[in-house]
Amino acid sequence: MRSYKEQQALVATIEREVAEMNLMKKQLAKKEEEIKLALKDVQRVVENQQNINHADIYRLKDLKNPPPLVVKVLEAVYILIHDRKPTWDDLEADLQSADYIDTISGLLEPKGNSLKRLEYYFESSDFTLEQVSRVNKSAGTLFKVITGAMQYSAALAKVVPLREELLRLRTELTQQEIQLRAKTKHTGIHNEYEYIFTFRYCCG
Repeated sequence: MRSYKEQQALVATIEREVAEMNLMKKQLAKKEEEIKLALKDVQRVVENQQNINHADIYRLKDLKNPPPLVVKVLEAVYILIHDRKPTWDDLEADLQSADYIDTISGLLEPKGNSLKRLEYYFESSDFTLEQVSRVNKSAGTLFKVITGAMQYSAALAKVVPLREELLRLRTELTQQEIQLRAKTKHTGIHNEYEYIFTFRYCCG
């Protein structure tokens, strides 16, 4: 049988640990909400990529002598797919391939080191959606594929560490709950909250 002081010390410990658990539950809820938002970003990009205007891509296929800025866009897409700088023959071969539209519609995870290679293109002040669309509206559609792949990678980069942190918090919370139950299991009281209430208001 615990003495009054031992009971008092135990209740203080339990109260502190319950407060820590409640704080961890709030952190857990916050991480879950952050993951939901990040996954919404991922889903939005997926839908945008899948809903690109096919007619614009067919118009690009018909171009025989595209402006330099349009060529830049075609090169950037090629790099995302193949992770190397193309020749004009490479671009033509890709554009005329039967599965080109399917390829860019599913272009979510850039290959290899391709995003790093694209930094060179984005250093140019004219390599923007507004400027590209002004030169050629269809190329503007293809430019959105590039930015979509970049946004997808950025969103995934958020989700992975958030999931790892969520798993860590859940594991820690479970361990704390087990340890807390162990402190009260010999008291004849069902849970730590009841233990605190009984001691504070019945025995204190």
